[in-house]
Amino acid sequence: MFAGIIDVVLSVASRASLYFLMLAMIVYFISVLISSLRWLIASRLDIKFSNVLALSEALLVGIFVNNLLSFYNIAGEAARVGWASLRVRSSSSSKLLAGALAERATELIVAILYISLAVYSGFKFTLLTLASTIGFRGYALGVLSALKDLISNPKAFSSILILSASMWLLDSLRIFVVGLSLGIYMSLGLAIVLTITHILSRFSPIPAGLGVLEGGFIGIMTLAGYSVTDALLVVTGERIVSTIIPTSIGGLIVFYRGGLGVLRTAIRGVRVEDSSRY
Repeated sequence: MFAGIIDVVLSVASRASLYFLMLAMIVYFISVLISSLRWLIASRLDIKFSNVLALSEALLVGIFVNNLLSFYNIAGEAARVGWASLRVRSSSSSKLLAGALAERATELIVAILYISLAVYSGFKFTLLTLASTIGFRGYALGVLSALKDLISNPKAFSSILILSASMWLLDSLRIFVVGLSLGIYMSLGLAIVLTITHILSRFSPIPAGLGVLEGGFIGIMTLAGYSVTDALLVVTGERIVSTIIPTSIGGLIVFYRGGLGVLRTAIRGVRVEDSSRY
């Protein structure tokens, strides 16, 4: 099995255009910066470049934890909130946790828009992916209360919603560019459907959504007329850009900043019940 995975990765490495692959990585890290800005607004903290960088670091730490220890994103969310509370001055884990829940809540609205586009485009398989994704129902129920609180502040709500939509469009652009790097051309509509599958794979209890993302990409791309080989190349390229590289960077940040001991301290400092006070 591992030999087969290595063969696919080597195939991607030998076939991929370095220019487009680097472009896809740049698009990914722009999304991380936008996500940090969204988190700042949702947490009602000062919008400063230093805070954006600090929360970007925390997001990468959360990605590192999620992709190794993920259980419906719980470990990663606690890690990023705890890590951010150590790096951002005049902040608390309760504010950051409330902001994290609020920003996630807006993704439900954008998800509905994306799913509508997918159905309109004829990719009804996406609805089956949505219905069968483990943890989606629990996620939806968990963020509804945060969404109600966020709506009470129309200015912040509209800003976060716009940022969420921008991030998802960048996700679609990244997948499109990953395809270009491999000489595989797809419509932006197909890239949007693959984006939905990618986001839904995050709610699998399996670390990094391993298998869920691959199955979704292969299923949707073959339905759209692409070969299994092309689908494997695209999903492997996407894994390199959005999973392997960010997880590696997040791991380096953890060890550079003090190691697993600091990470455990950060996670233990988060109390979910404290978010209700914000």
